[in-house]
Amino acid sequence: MLLNRERPSDAYRNYNEFYRYTQIKQAPAERAEITKPPARHDAELALRAAADGLRRTVQSAVRLHAAAEGLKSDSPASVWNRRITRTSHPHAMEVRVVGTARPGSIRLEILRPASAQVNRSRPFPRGAAASDWKGVHEFELRRGDSVARGTVVLFGSDTYGAALRRLRDAVNATSFGIAAQLLHQPEDDTVQLAIRSTGTGSGQAFLFSDFRGRLAEWSGLDSPSVQAEDLLYRLDGGEPVSHPEGVIRTADGALEIRVKEATGGTAVITVEADRSRAADRILRVVEAYNAFLKEAHQEFPAVRSWLRRFYPEKPDLPEYGIVRENDGFLRPDRELLADRLRASPGPWPDPAIAGPGGWADRLLAATEALQTLSTLALLPPAVGWPALRPLYGPDGRRYRPKPLEGWIVSRRS
Repeated sequence: MLLNRERPSDAYRNYNEFYRYTQIKQAPAERAEITKPPARHDAELALRAAADGLRRTVQSAVRLHAAAEGLKSDSPASVWNRRITRTSHPHAMEVRVVGTARPGSIRLEILRPASAQVNRSRPFPRGAAASDWKGVHEFELRRGDSVARGTVVLFGSDTYGAALRRLRDAVNATSFGIAAQLLHQPEDDTVQLAIRSTGTGSGQAFLFSDFRGRLAEWSGLDSPSVQAEDLLYRLDGGEPVSHPEGVIRTADGALEIRVKEATGGTAVITVEADRSRAADRILRVVEAYNAFLKEAHQEFPAVRSWLRRFYPEKPDLPEYGIVRENDGFLRPDRELLADRLRASPGPWPDPAIAGPGGWADRLLAATEALQTLSTLALLPPAVGWPALRPLYGPDGRRYRPKPLEGWIVSRRS
C-alpha cells in the first residue's frame, strides 16, 4: 500500500530539481560523484504515476456512471419522474409534489375552508378607567380533557387598555395552543382582545370561561366569534372530503395541496414533467463524459490506446443537439436541447435516451465494464514490461522499494 503526500509527477519533479540543485551548488570534484537515480527508482515512479492516473480515470468513469444512471426510465432516482405543478389560484394554495404523479390536471373545489376558533372581546375605550374590573380574576381554558388556568390581578387605577394587556400576557403564558392579540382601532381609540387557536379544524375548538371572578364574562371573551371548522373539499367531482388542517392529499399520495386562504371556489391544478431538470441532467452527463475523456487522454500512449476499447459506441445524440467533435469530446447545443425537450412530440421519456439500448444504456455499459477491472491488472500493459524489469531480481522476486523523497512506501506495496 502506498501512502503519498504528493502526486507521483510532483515527487519525480521534486527529485529532479533537488538533483539539479546539488549539481550546481557542489564543487566539481564532488559533482562527479553524484549519479542519476537508479533504474529501479525510475520504474517505481512510473508504476506509481500510472496507478494514480488510472485511479483518476476510473473515478471519472464512476462519476459518469452516476450521472447517466439518472437518465434511465426504470431508475428509482430517474429525472424523468420529476414533476412541476401549476395552479389557476397560486395566491390561495400551495401545491407540492411528494411522489411520482402522473401528468394531467386535477379540478379542486373548496366547499368550506378550514378555520380556527376566534374569541373577540367587546371594544373598550383605551384610556378609560376599568375600576369595575378591580380584583383577582382566574380564567380557565379547556379543550377536550386538557385544562389550563391563568390569573390576572387588576387595580382600580388600571385602564381598559392596561387590563386587556395583562389578560393577553396571561393567556399567552399558558402555552395552550392559543394566541392572544390586542387590537387597536385608532379611529375611535378603542381596544379589543382577540384569542385565536393556533391550528384549524374542529379539533382545535376551546372553551374560555371564568374560574374565579367575572373577567371573561365582562369582556365578552366567553363566547366564540368564529367557530373552528374542518376543510371540506371535492376532487374531480368526487364525494366531499373533510380535513382538519387545510391540507389535501390526492388518492395516490403524489400531491400535497395546502390551502393558504380561507376562501372557497374552484381551482385547476396541472401536473407536468419537469423538462428543464431533464435538460440539466443531460448536460451534466455530457460534462461527466468530457471529464472522463480528458482523464483518459492524459494517460500514457499505451493507456490511451488501451482505454479506447471502453469508449461507448455512438456517444453523441445529434437529434437533441449533442454533437461529437473531431477530438471525441461532446459539444451540447443548449437551446436546441431545451427546445426539443419542451416540444417533444413522442412519448416521455424518449426511448432514444432512456429506453433499452438508448443513449444512457450505452454510457452505462461502457463505464460498468471499466469499473469491473482491477487497477493492478491494468498497470503492466500501461507502463510496459521493459520499464518494470528493474523492479525484479534474477529469481523473479520483487525488490523491496527504497524510500523516495516525498513518499512513504509500505512493505506490501
